[in-house]
Amino acid sequence: MKPHNFAGQKAGRRALVISASFALAASASIFAPAAFASPADDKVEAAKAAETNAANSVAAIEAQLAQVSTQTQNARDLAEEAEASYNDAISNLVVAKQAADKTAQDSQEAQEKVEQARKALAGLARTIYTTQGSLSSLTPYLNADGLQTVEMRKVSVELFGSKADSQMRTFESIAKVASVLQERATQAQQEREQAASELKTQKDAADQLKAASEKQLTDLGAQRGELIKQLAAARGVTEQAEKERQEQIEAERKAREEAAAQAALKAAEEKARKEAEQQKAREEAAKKRAQEQKQTNNSSPAPKQTSTSKSTNKSQPKASNRAAKQENNQKQATGSNASRSQIIAYAKQFIGVPYVWGGSSPKGFDCSGLTSYVYRNAAGIKLPRRAVHQRGVGKFVSKSQAQPGDMVNYSSHVGIYLGNGYMIHAPKPGDRVKIARVYGNPVYVRVL
Repeated sequence: MKPHNFAGQKAGRRALVISASFALAASASIFAPAAFASPADDKVEAAKAAETNAANSVAAIEAQLAQVSTQTQNARDLAEEAEASYNDAISNLVVAKQAADKTAQDSQEAQEKVEQARKALAGLARTIYTTQGSLSSLTPYLNADGLQTVEMRKVSVELFGSKADSQMRTFESIAKVASVLQERATQAQQEREQAASELKTQKDAADQLKAASEKQLTDLGAQRGELIKQLAAARGVTEQAEKERQEQIEAERKAREEAAAQAALKAAEEKARKEAEQQKAREEAAKKRAQEQKQTNNSSPAPKQTSTSKSTNKSQPKASNRAAKQENNQKQATGSNASRSQIIAYAKQFIGVPYVWGGSSPKGFDCSGLTSYVYRNAAGIKLPRRAVHQRGVGKFVSKSQAQPGDMVNYSSHVGIYLGNGYMIHAPKPGDRVKIARVYGNPVYVRVL
C-alpha cells in the first residue's frame, strides 16, 4: 500500500482556490458597469470654470481701471497745481502793478507839494529882499539844494524871521515824506519787474507741465478705452453698454464727492455753532461769577487790620493775578475756537463769488485775496498778500492734526480747511469760490 501524499493534495487545493479567485474577478470585471463622467457633468464643470475665469478677468480689469482713474486724477492734480502757480504769478503781477501805480502817484503828488513849498519860500525870500536884503545872500534858498542843510536853515531864520522858519519846517516835513514815498515807489517798481519775470518763469513751467499732463491724460484715456473694451467682452455686453455703465459709475462717484463736500461744510457749521454756544455759556458764567464776587466784596465788612490780615492782604494781589491769568488763558482758548467758527461761517458767504486776478474783495477774489480778506475780517488776523508768504505766518501741522479754519497751502495756491478732506478756495479764472476736495500734498498752516 502506497503512503498517502498530503502535500500534493494541499498544493492542488491551493491552485484550485487561486484559479477560482481569478475566475470570479474576471466575471466581476465583465459584468460591473464602467465608471466615467457624463457629458452633462463636463458641461457643468466647464461652465463653472468659465464663470470663475470671467469673474477673475472682470475683477482684474476693474482693478486696472481703478488704477488708471487714480493716475488720471493725479495727472489732473499736477496740472491744476501748475495752473495755480501760473494764476498766482498773474495775480502777483496785478497786485504789484497796482502797488507800483499807487506809490508812483503818491510820490508824484508829494514832489508837487515839495515844489509848491519851495516856491513859497522863494517868494518869501524875494519879498524880504525887496524890503531889506541883498539878493546875493538869498541865492542859496532859491535852488533845490540850498534848503536842505542845517546851516542854511540857521541863516534863514536870521534873515527871514520866524515866519520863514515856520515855512522851512513845513518844507522839511513835506520833503521827508516825499523822500520816503519816492523810495517806496522805487521798491514797488522793482517788485513789479520781479513779478513780471516770475510770471514768465511760471508760464514756461506751467506750459511744460501742461504738455506733459495732456500727453499722460491722452495715454491714460487710450488705456482706459482698451480696458473698457476688454471688460465688455469679459462681461458679455457691448462696448457701448460698458461705456455707459462706466459713465454712470463716474457720475455716482462725483455725486458722492459733492455730498461729502456738503457734509463737510455742514459738520464745520455745526461744530462752529456748538463752539459759539459754549463760548457764550462760558462768558455768561464768568460774568455771573464776577458779579457775585463784587456783591460779596461790597457786603462784607472791612476786617480789622492785624498782622495776619496784613499778610493776607499782601497775598491777595498774587491770587488776583493768578485768577486774572487763568481768565485770560480761558479767553484765549475760547477766542481761538470762536475765531475758527467765525472763519468758516464768514468764508461760506463768499461761495459763488467769481475768481478775479488780484481780487481781494467780495466783487472778486483770487486764492490769497480770499484768505487774507476772510482772516482779517473774521478773526482780525492780517496776512501777507501772496500765498507763498501766507504759509510763513503760522505753524505747520500734520494732515491728521488739521482743524477747520487752518490754511491749506500749496505755496502758489491757498484755501481754508473745512475738515474731512475738503476746503473752501478760489480755484482759477472762469471758476468761482467753492468747496473742493483737498488734492495733492499741501501743507496745513495754523494761524489761530
